[in-house]
Amino acid sequence: MRRSLCAAMVALLALAWGCSEGTVKFGGDTDQEENPVIVTGNIDDVTPVNTRDIVVFVFTDLTDDDDGVVDFKPFADAEAVVVESGSSEFTIDDVQNGALTVVFLLDNAGDAADGEINDGDQVAVLADDDGRLDDVRAGTTVTIDDVDIDFAAFPPAAEGAIADEITKKTTL
Repeated sequence: MRRSLCAAMVALLALAWGCSEGTVKFGGDTDQEENPVIVTGNIDDVTPVNTRDIVVFVFTDLTDDDDGVVDFKPFADAEAVVVESGSSEFTIDDVQNGALTVVFLLDNAGDAADGEINDGDQVAVLADDDGRLDDVRAGTTVTIDDVDIDFAAFPPAAEGAIADEITKKTTL
């Protein structure tokens, strides 16, 4: 009886294995196009108080080229979204997985707004003292709650943006 039950189980497993069409994934890397990283959050407080748009950049694998200048180059990927004056929420889809760096740009006013980080622009880098953004896998939603930004903190490497909480949730 025991042998016939084992043989039936093996046959059933073999049949199920042969008929399967999907792929079983046990963690590890996933297809970036199908499962991008999503970064969402809100801005709580900005110093100095202003009425200009803020551009939120998410860089993937941003590396310091050790030349002493914070120029936000080189990097593997960068995505950005504009948070219009009077708004506070942001969501950036299609972020590439890897080590993430979040940068806030106080863009120029009016027609001078270009949405790019240039020499002399007021920028603030999100502090990530716990390393939650060091290795973000595909299919993860990162939530950055209640960001306080101090654009007067120079140089930009001083991490002038602090979040109350950074959380990651796998959405696969």
